[in-house]
Amino acid sequence: KRSSGVYWACGVGEANSESDARSRALEGAIAEFNQICEMSSDCKDKPKSVEPKRLSCVQGPPIRGSYLFEGQTAWKCYRLLEVTLGAD
Repeated sequence: KRSSGVYWACGVGEANSESDARSRALEGAIAEFNQICEMSSDCKDKPKSVEPKRLSCVQGPPIRGSYLFEGQTAWKCYRLLEVTLGAD
């Protein structure tokens, strides 16, 4: 989502440990922002300020198609980042 120079990007991460799932969720949010910014003509070369927002994690069965084996417990985390563009 974008509003007047502020972008919100989300990421989801899954892993055996909560810390790894948190890291993967952050990597996913950064990748999502970078893809959106790359396509936007007014984003690429501007300075950016990043503020971590919501983070939530749950433990449960792995998602279908996951690298985890059936019966293993997985952590799934969701991360939201707010990125504000600075002036040129």
